[in-house]
Amino acid sequence: MSNHDDEYVALLDDFKAFLQERTPESYDRVRRSIAESDLYEPNCPAMAEALMAEENGNLEEMARCVQRSFPTFLLSPQAHMLLATYYDAVGNTEMCQFECEVHELCARFLMETGDGTQERPYRIMNSSDEYDIMMMSLIMQRLSQGKQLEPENPEEIIPNVVDTRLEQPKDGGVCEIITLDDGSEWWFDIQDILARSPACEEEDPLAQEAIIRLAESMGIDIEDKELFRTLGFGEDGETQDEDDI
Repeated sequence: MSNHDDEYVALLDDFKAFLQERTPESYDRVRRSIAESDLYEPNCPAMAEALMAEENGNLEEMARCVQRSFPTFLLSPQAHMLLATYYDAVGNTEMCQFECEVHELCARFLMETGDGTQERPYRIMNSSDEYDIMMMSLIMQRLSQGKQLEPENPEEIIPNVVDTRLEQPKDGGVCEIITLDDGSEWWFDIQDILARSPACEEEDPLAQEAIIRLAESMGIDIEDKELFRTLGFGEDGETQDEDDI
């Protein structure tokens, strides 16, 4: 077995332990194992390809794309819901039920990483986690108001983003702040994502371009020069010392 194979097996062992223990500690252990792994690729396109395959009705390709996204998306609620959809379509009730349970577990502990405020931002590993959190919050809000889970107008439970920006909290790290059309702000700790971006390689001559690509993929205004300062880069693309930031 290669080093990557050994690493993947170790990650799966941590994941299985989380499914059995179902504790914040076991969840955090998996999250840290993935974030520190050489196999972690937050900009991996596999999940986007999975959603496109689902939209085109190709559920088999969708499932293959989700599998390719692991271990990066191993804790993604969306990934396991897509797999549940696939198993339901092919009549595998046992696996469908399993993936539904994994989806619920991942969603529960993802929501417990914070509360979306500046003081306690949600800690995410992939940009799709942001959508999952906002969607689940809107659904829970709807249920608490005694409304139907499936409204006549589905847009009522679909987050409508009107603005995104990055900020560096006083205690360090980097947060993305998403503003919805109702004026609510959602804070997400994206340090794990940025730590694996090519932009974080100080010797990378394409660092500035990498930041721009990352920003575009997250819907952030790439003309905002504050973005570069926040991530430790000057407007000329050269890295700054931490004391200068």
